[in-house]
Amino acid sequence: MKQIINNHVHGSQLVTITNNNYSVDTKKMSGYGFLPKYEIAPLYSIVIEYEPRGGFWGLIFSSMKYFCPSRLLQVHSLCSNSQLTQWKRLFPWRHTLGWIIRGCRIRNERNDTLSICHCTNAGEIVYRYNYEVCISATVSPESFYIYLKSSENASVVREAIENCVQDIIAKELIMRAGNPAFVLHTQISSPILDQAGYHVNDCRIQYNQNV
Repeated sequence: MKQIINNHVHGSQLVTITNNNYSVDTKKMSGYGFLPKYEIAPLYSIVIEYEPRGGFWGLIFSSMKYFCPSRLLQVHSLCSNSQLTQWKRLFPWRHTLGWIIRGCRIRNERNDTLSICHCTNAGEIVYRYNYEVCISATVSPESFYIYLKSSENASVVREAIENCVQDIIAKELIMRAGNPAFVLHTQISSPILDQAGYHVNDCRIQYNQNV
């Protein structure tokens, strides 16, 4: 009985949005006992969202203040100066009577990698230069979750990153008189990335002559 009531839910049991993943998915947070405690790790935040249950009882309980959350979307993370994993109850059991609670883990600091093919024209000749890109970014979990709930926005974010990198490569080639062999540390930003809560700390662009 103790295990059923006081269960501990490890982060690996939840859907995790990590490096190179630009879309969000969720999992029901129920089924872990009456008073589960969830693992809050330094590198991750847990986002939970409340959805009213259907049917008569769902309508009743979701309309009563005692059984309602203060916010329908909540982010749970450690304090900025804490590096120790904690176990925390994310919601009282009574909330499950009127609400379906879904959630996921989002990595706060990411290292995303992608390959970019940059093309230039010289008359009728097309030159293709390949670059490996590594991006160190910090994510605002709530903004990231809200923006990427819409499935098509996953490709929008990635496309915004690629467009920024393509622009930087084009400018760098002009400055280097067309020499593609360079390694560059820079930063990128765009209104789309800002809206998605995706903040780039460093963008490393390296020419790859082996592709």
